[in-house]
Amino acid sequence: LNPALLNHLPKAAKTIRSWVMDAFLSKKQRLREDLQRSRSRISISFDLWTSPNPYAILGVIAMWIDTTGKRRTTVLGIRRVYGEHTGENLGSVVLELLKEYDIGGDEIGYFMLDNASSNDTAVGFILKELCPWMDSKQRRHRRLRCLGHIVNLCCQAFLMGRNCEKYLAKLEKHYQRGDYAKVEELWKKFGCLGRLHNLVRYIRLTPQRREEFAAIIIGGDLSEFDGLELIQNNSTRWNSWFHSITRALNVRERLEIFSARHVPGKGSQGIANFKLDGQHWFELEKIELALKDFYAATLLSEGKKTSLADWFSTLDCLLREISETKDHYHDIHSEDDNNFTWKYLQSCADAAWQAFYPYAYGLINPYGIIHTR
Repeated sequence: LNPALLNHLPKAAKTIRSWVMDAFLSKKQRLREDLQRSRSRISISFDLWTSPNPYAILGVIAMWIDTTGKRRTTVLGIRRVYGEHTGENLGSVVLELLKEYDIGGDEIGYFMLDNASSNDTAVGFILKELCPWMDSKQRRHRRLRCLGHIVNLCCQAFLMGRNCEKYLAKLEKHYQRGDYAKVEELWKKFGCLGRLHNLVRYIRLTPQRREEFAAIIIGGDLSEFDGLELIQNNSTRWNSWFHSITRALNVRERLEIFSARHVPGKGSQGIANFKLDGQHWFELEKIELALKDFYAATLLSEGKKTSLADWFSTLDCLLREISETKDHYHDIHSEDDNNFTWKYLQSCADAAWQAFYPYAYGLINPYGIIHTR
């Protein structure tokens, strides 16, 4: 062994940990100095999620212009959140982190966050501490809203109506309690969407049903869809309904065969209450077509090569598409009022328009939208 390497080898159980912490503190100090030399105010983004442990984790991101004029984005910290997820609690975690980097009222810029009311409270809490000279209007001006999240909210309204947040809260409550029978019952209120959700969940719930579905082979022109698994929608994953419906339409023949052949096990009610008939598939096709606009708008809101100015055209285009869809289904329903589908789709588009209009025309905050990073 080369004697020159001895000083570089761990000498105790805590040596490697000590090296890692030294490197971390050195990098943190360098980042603190970079932030203090920033040519712009430092804008902040943060979001809360649950780790696999499961812990409530808050990630905090800083965005600024460095001394070379380059736009910088970096993680300030990932902190565990204890207790209730109130705005004050989240704000105190972020505030502690900002103070560690010496980011005060003169350095702080804007906050780009999801539309949860707790985030409104968190921003107010932070700015009251850092910028006591600000009034409530000035504090609200510093609170920006994520365009991708706004698009997702309007998409949820299209799918679940104007009271979608209330239904989502009920679903989440029953999920947390493990009352899946109640969850299934609530989904039944959403027609073809509820049936598809329950059917996909039923098949994906056990390895045996997954295997039964995977064993169905169509072949021929549809062979490319053989072997594809079903996609479950998720309220926290943007465009999950679009992907779920698209996949279901691609494997429609396999789903129909499964529904016809499947024999439920003992104690299971099976899928009799959520089979999809021709009318349901017709509605899903029309819904998927409408959801493509939301999916495209979400993709346009991502990335680092564009700026805030680009998203006003996205808002205007999406609102126009929603309005045209609403008028289109209204006209068809007027000509064919015996078909429930047109009235249903018209109400979907109307709910999305009602949800989107305040954001598109700045009734909430004319400067309160920024793109997704």
